[in-house]
Order: sequence, then C-alpha cells, then structure tokens
Amino acid sequence: MRINFIGTGIKREVDDIVFLICENITNRITNINNEIEIEYNYRTLSEELYRDMDDEDEVLFAKSNININNLNISIDLKKLTYKEDKVNIFINIIYQNAVDGDEENITEEQQNFMYQIKVAVSKAVSKYMNSINWIYDEQNGYMSQKLYLKVYELENKFRGLINEYMLKQFGEDWFASKISSEFNSKSQEYGEWYNTKYKTLNYIKSELFNLQTRDLINMLKVSYENEELSKVDSQVNAIKNILRNEADKIVTNEILNEKTLWEQYFKDVLDENIETIWTEFSNMRNIIAHNKVISIEFFNDMINNIAELNTIIERSRESINIRIKSQEEKLVKQHIEEEYSDLILSEVDFSSYDNDEEVIDRIFNDGELSHLYCTVEDKAKELEESYKELRDSLDEINFYYDEEDDLLEFKERLLVVNNAINDQDKIIVSELINTTDKLEIIEEISCYLSNMTEVKNNKINECIKSILWSTEFSDNEKIFSYCTLNGDVFSVDIKGWFCVGIEELDDIFIDYTKNSEIIKRGGIDISFGDYEQHEDGYYMPNKGQYFNINVEQLYNKIEDDVDEITSSINSICEEISKII
Repeated sequence: MRINFIGTGIKREVDDIVFLICENITNRITNINNEIEIEYNYRTLSEELYRDMDDEDEVLFAKSNININNLNISIDLKKLTYKEDKVNIFINIIYQNAVDGDEENITEEQQNFMYQIKVAVSKAVSKYMNSINWIYDEQNGYMSQKLYLKVYELENKFRGLINEYMLKQFGEDWFASKISSEFNSKSQEYGEWYNTKYKTLNYIKSELFNLQTRDLINMLKVSYENEELSKVDSQVNAIKNILRNEADKIVTNEILNEKTLWEQYFKDVLDENIETIWTEFSNMRNIIAHNKVISIEFFNDMINNIAELNTIIERSRESINIRIKSQEEKLVKQHIEEEYSDLILSEVDFSSYDNDEEVIDRIFNDGELSHLYCTVEDKAKELEESYKELRDSLDEINFYYDEEDDLLEFKERLLVVNNAINDQDKIIVSELINTTDKLEIIEEISCYLSNMTEVKNNKINECIKSILWSTEFSDNEKIFSYCTLNGDVFSVDIKGWFCVGIEELDDIFIDYTKNSEIIKRGGIDISFGDYEQHEDGYYMPNKGQYFNINVEQLYNKIEDDVDEITSSINSICEEISKII
C-alpha cells in the first residue's frame, strides 16, 4: 500500500535539506517505538553527476527499509529540483505484510501503526518545507472506507425513517404533494440523468436518494402538509421570517402559524439536538466524500457522531410505531368495520365506535381522566396564586432603615427575610445580623437582601409565566407544565394514541416528568375487542373489549408535589406577613 506526498518551498535556508529531514524522521519514528532502527541509503549530488563537487556534497535521494510488527515499510525521499525558490521533496512510503508480501493483507492494528508513521514522516518534512501537498494515500483510503460504510448505512437509515413515516401518514405521493417545490425540482433534476440512462431499476421511487445529506432535514423545515403552501414555500417562509413578530397585524394569521412538516411530525419525535448533530455529520460526510486526508481525531469524532445518530434514529423509530398507524392500515380497518353489522356487535356484547370522538367520550365517562384534568387546572391556579402572593409579599418589605426605627426590630426583619429567600449564604448572613450592631454593616446587609429579593421576584415571574394547563386530549398534548424557584421543570404530556377498529390494542401514556425524566407514568389501555364465528354460525368474543384508565397515582403525585410547593410558599408568606 502506498502513501505519496510532496513538500514544496524551503522555510529557511539550510544545508543538505534531505539529510536533515531524514534525521527528523528518525527522531519522530523512534518516539513511536524506540525498538525501531532506521538506516538510510543516501545518494548524493556528486554520485548523480559522476564527478567530485568542489563545495560540500548534498544528499539528493534517501531510502530506508523498516521491518516491525510484521510490516515491511519502505520510505523514499527525492529532491529533484535545485532552485531554492522551487525546491520539491518527493516522499513515497510503501508498506506490505512482511510475512507474505501482500499489500492488501494488512490488519487494523497495522493500519493504525502506519497512520502514526505517516504523521511522523509528514511532520518531519513540514518542519523544513513551506507546504505539504498530498498525492496518494491508501492508508487514508482504509480509514475513509471504514467510515463510509457507516455513513452509507446511517444516511439510508434516516432516509428510510422519513420515507416510512411519510408513507404511513400521506401515502405514495407524499414527496410530490407535500415537499416544497425547491426540493422537488432539485430531486427531479438530479435523478433525471440516471433514470434516463440506466433503466433497469428506474421504477424505484428515489426522490430522497436524489437529495444531499443536509437536504433531508432542510426540506422538511420548508414544507407543509397544506399542499398549496408547499408550492409557494419560499414566499411563505420569507413572510414568516420577516413578519412573525407582527403576526397580529396580518390578516392571514393562520398561514404564519402553519407548522412545517418538520415542526409537526419530526421535531418532537427526534432528539432536540438532532439538527446540530446532523449538520456536523453532513460536514464530516463531505470530508469523506471528497477524499480529504483525515486525522485519527476526526475519525473518532465521526464514529461517535454516527453512533449517537444511530441511537436517536432507532429510538425515534420506536416512537413512530407508537404514534402513528399507517394510512393503509386505517383504510383496511375502516372497511372491515363497515362490514361488521350492529347485530354481530350486539351478539358479542361489544359497543360500536365509529370515530375518535366517540372513543374519547367513552374514556372520559369513566371519570378518572376528568379528575386528572380537574386536578391539573386546580393545582395550576393554586400554584399561580401562591407565586403571586409571594411576589406581592416580597414587594411590600421595607428595607430602608429610619433613624426613628428600633435597630433590634430592623435586624429581626432582616433575619426573617434572610431565612425566607436566601438560598446561597443564609447561615453567614444570619450570623452577621446577630453579631453586629454597627449600622453601616446592617444597612449593607439590608441592601444585599434587597437585591436578592429583586432577583427572587424575577424568578417568581418566570415561574408564573411557566404555568400552563390544557383541557385538550390528543396525542403529544402538554396538559400541564410549571417550574420551581430552584429551576426544576415539571410537565405532564400525552404520548401515543389509538386507532378505532376491531382487533386494535392501543396504549396511551400520560407522563409526569421532572427535567425530562419520567417520575410517574399513567395511561389508558384500550382494547376494541375481537371475535370469531363458530361452525354453527354464532359469534363469540376471543378478545375482550375494555378501557382501563390508570391515572389515580398520577394525579395524586401531581397534587402532592404542587401542595408541597404551595405549602412551602405559604409558610414563607406567613413569616413575611409578620414584618410588613
């Protein structure tokens, strides 16, 4: 296997540059492995010209053979130009298996060792030369090939994820009907040449394969479920970017608020950092595609990047299977349901459900889910009221010391405030207040606590703004969220949905999370039941029909958590009320 590069232009004038480079190569390689012994065969200018030189002779060619780690490594250096401003040093490295002489039979460990040799030799040359120009590198090809196999697998896994999701949601023509005109044209132009010249497989739809890696996310970010918007995507997105902050002045407000395919279907399914990670992967992928010489650090970073993206995509595929039923499956189930008569359903004692609304009514008839929503609304209002009461109480505190005030009472007031709001150095401040009667120190402490109170009020306002609750019941709906003064974020979200139809078994999860970690999970298990016909013609159920609502522990946990917060706030307000 070969590695060739050329060093051009001398950094500084030196005598016998090839010899100096060889000495530097020796030093660097022995630093890799001190057991390596390097000897060079030199050919000088006088030998090349077949006559003695008056001046000091100069090395033009140098060659060395190294045998280590079952590798035979040949390093060849040549200086073929003489003008100082145009000096070129040609370096040729050849390595092969020392046992069988096969250049292809190189192990991964040997390739890694050759990477170190390549770096050592090229750095040794770069010490004396202005620039290093790469010509050919099979060792780099080995590293790039390993990466590209993983790149190929990951890219197509992501394409497959998008394609499967959109096919299930919109059917076979999803790309033409939903994707923006810009990317439709781009895909068509790229694929036209291939499909025209090579007809064997041109029946395979390949729109996504005609787009570059970075296009896969970009196309979703400018496309809409509304086909008319996708046709004029560039104009719509330009208007949205310019006027989003003044949307209330726009008559067609609903257009500005229209979600792209990325926002509506993919952003929540994929990891929140997927855009950043995928952009970096796309940049790395282009490095490989253009055969750039890559470092081991780049190699390792890309391996880690690919592994992270693989994990995200696999996890997202599981989420998709929960969230969405295929369009074909829905149509098949709908047809089957239409064939089942009310008589058969009555015979097996099953209820008939024609649409989502009827199922939702059945779920809420149980009363448990309604209790959850009532709990959420009540606790949201209680929490908001407690935060506002605390804010108002803090606003009423008088931090100004009047000469007519009793210093001891003023200190007592500061102690109450310190105990109520100081989460940083409560003990130290309390000790200062208790041990000093110096007015200037007390006033400094008062100013310090006043500033801290202002910061606390800002946090309280943020907490008030964070409180949200919803009466909606649908997939991916956030029905409650709030944050605490210490920065914890709590949320109650619906994950998953149901598909109406005999044989269907569905799970709807309702997750209560703290800082995105699930602390309590409730949910709804739904079975629409199934039945079979016996030989004598009557029908009997073989799978029961049921709706199990499991949210009691969930709303109890929410109630306990909010009560604990409001109780703590109310205690603080009660203490503060004694000094205002």
